[in-house]
This record gives sequence, structure tokens and C-alpha cells, in this order.
Amino acid sequence: MKNLNKDIKNNNFKNLYLLYGNDVYLMESYSKTIKSTIISEENEIMNFDLFSGNKSNVEEIINSINTMPFLSEKRLVYVKNSGFFLSSRKNEADILLKNISNIFLDTILIFFEEEIDKRSKFFKEFSKIGSVVEIVSYSGKDLLTWIKKKFKENGIEIKDEVSEYLIKTSGTDMKTLLSEILKLSDFKGCTGELLLSDIDKVCTKSSESKVFDLISEIGNKNSKKAIELYNNMIKMKESPFLILSLLSRQFKIIYLYKRMLNEGYDRNYISSKAGINPYFSKEYEKQSINFSEKELKNALEDCLLTDYNIKTGKINDETGVSVLVLKYSSKIN
Repeated sequence: MKNLNKDIKNNNFKNLYLLYGNDVYLMESYSKTIKSTIISEENEIMNFDLFSGNKSNVEEIINSINTMPFLSEKRLVYVKNSGFFLSSRKNEADILLKNISNIFLDTILIFFEEEIDKRSKFFKEFSKIGSVVEIVSYSGKDLLTWIKKKFKENGIEIKDEVSEYLIKTSGTDMKTLLSEILKLSDFKGCTGELLLSDIDKVCTKSSESKVFDLISEIGNKNSKKAIELYNNMIKMKESPFLILSLLSRQFKIIYLYKRMLNEGYDRNYISSKAGINPYFSKEYEKQSINFSEKELKNALEDCLLTDYNIKTGKINDETGVSVLVLKYSSKIN
């Protein structure tokens, strides 16, 4: 991403790019920034083409990239979520590859793909002639800086601890965070400092955040509160299967964190290996104290068993997950 940012800053673009990743917000942000940098609004109609979806016509794309710019230095062609980097469009990708290998110097062709197969011929050959960029979601200080910047644009000040709480509440998806930032800015009247209590009043907790709270009560052996949280999630139409899946994932991460911590690994290394967002690292460490390794292994096995019993009709889904929550939130299990 650093090289791409440098290309944008210097307005010095290569002819071929593949931008891939599943952060919709960042992909769209780069799409808009690159377009506004290369093509002026008055020249857009004649010098910009967009092909979207896995039914994008190969011949039309080839025709577009073989068209000279009109009253503009550059011609820009976007191809989004085409499927050319997957095996399903192999034959068409081969045809396209032959044509983009000799692309006009004045044409810039950019693929935006949420899904790719690095084993595909098209990806391997494209990597030799074009620039491949993985669009990775902001994390750590970068995400805090972005949140602070977005709030400042709306006249709101925010401290790091409040930003971290927003991330814990709403998750790390930037499109979701932007939506929450706009809601909070409207709530504050686009002035003043954002407080923790404002987030509680305005923001919708993500399913993962709710399950994280549920795990906390399970670890604290507060069965009454744990069941209350679970029932509230059911009332809010959360799927028992989703809750079970998230519970299993959380138990797995806590088990991995606890085991690696006991083996003396550095916390940053553990977070990286376990796929833990840096903001949640301390929380997982706290969680790991409340469970023994044996208890976590048993919990994971019970999650699998509960899933099997539900799918085979041996137990109702709501009841099955409720029994699991009650078992591990009780002082004796």
C-alpha cells in the first residue's frame, strides 16, 4: 500500500494494477482517490470506463483499453469484482492477458477484486507485468488516527481510550465505523468531545462485541448475568447458530492466547498469530485468567457437540446454546 500511496501522491501511475482485499470502505476510497487524481470531471465521460461484476464483457474491456485518450493525458479503466483472477473465467482471462500485455502507455487499467486465487495463471502472469497491492484494513495506531481524523472533520474531539471503546463496541470494519462516526457526530451536534457514555447511547453493539461480554460473564462465573445477556441477544433476533459460532471462536482464541502466553511468547507476537486486533489483546489476556486450559478445551469440544446435536435434531438451537452458557458460567461444571 505504501507504493500505491506514493504513486497517488506523485501522480505517477503504472499502467496495470490489481487491488485486492475485502475492506469495502478502503477499496472504494482508493477507487475515488485514484480516479480524481488521474481524470478531471470534465474529461471523465470520454476517458473513463467502469466494468463491474463477473459478467464483464472481455471484448468491451479490450476495446476500452485500446482506445486513445481524448483531450486528456491519460485514459482510466476500472474492472471491479470480475472473477478473472478465479478459475471460473480462465478462458476469458487468457484472452484478456494477451491484450493487456501490450497496453497503451497512456492507459491505466486497474482491477479491484474482493476475491482472487493466487494459484491462477492470470494472477501469476499479471504479477509479472503489473503492480499487485493488497488493501489491508487499518489497525493499531493507523485506525485510531483515522477515527480521530473523521471525527475532527465533523467538529468532534475524541481521546484514544474512547476510540478504542468505539472499536470494541462496533468492530474494526471501516464502513461500519464510518456509519457510527456520522451517527455520533449528529448526536453531538458536530461540536464538543465524545464521551464513552455517548457511544453507549448511540451505537449498536456488534454481535462479536455482545459475545465478548457474554464470555466475560461466563469467565466470571456469573451465570445469572450470562443467561440474561444470552436471552437479550435472542430477543434482539440474534441467531443461536451465530452466537454458538462466535462463542466457539472466542474460546479458541482465548485458549491459544493462554497457551502461548504460558509458553513465554511476546504479546504482540501472540496477537499476530492468533489474528487478534491489538485493541483486544489486553481483554483476551484478562479473559485467559478466568479459564484453565482444560476448561477451554472442554468448552471447545462442547461447542462442537452442541452444534452436532442441533443439526441432527437432538436438541433445540436456543436451548442447546443456553445449556452451554449455563454450564460454563456455573461455579462448578
